[in-house]
Amino acid sequence: MLMVSSMNGVAFGTNQHAAYGASKGALVGLTREIALEGRAFGINVNALLPGAMTTMLQTVTAYDSPTIDLNPALVAPVAAWLVHEQCETTGALINASSARVGRLITCLGTGFQSTPDAFTLEDVRAKWALALDADNPTRIDTVSDYNNFRTERYLNAKR
Repeated sequence: MLMVSSMNGVAFGTNQHAAYGASKGALVGLTREIALEGRAFGINVNALLPGAMTTMLQTVTAYDSPTIDLNPALVAPVAAWLVHEQCETTGALINASSARVGRLITCLGTGFQSTPDAFTLEDVRAKWALALDADNPTRIDTVSDYNNFRTERYLNAKR
């Protein structure tokens, strides 16, 4: 199964297109849920995040690059592979544009971990730069990964 989402709606915002971004983001959430639920039944589902010059894209962006080929035909081989019976990938967010393909991954910055009794507005304000730091991200693919990430950090802070 293939969901068609958008880099503009998932990874980046597009000015004055909140409904577009919300709907494309919802497709990513649906993709990940169906991938988890469908795995036991041999159902693979991925989200394609294409980058191509279409009539719709021309109405929402001023992007015009004569230096790269934004032909939608350069996305088609990726779409075809993602629905091919030999493709075992599931739950992935795949960007395809200009004869390039790559996976968009979800990561969490290291942030900072406090103890419950020390976690205050002042603590957050004092350590805000750490919260925003993304130099050493941890890849998170599933809720289980996230739960392990936060549990490990919480337990280490309490020691």
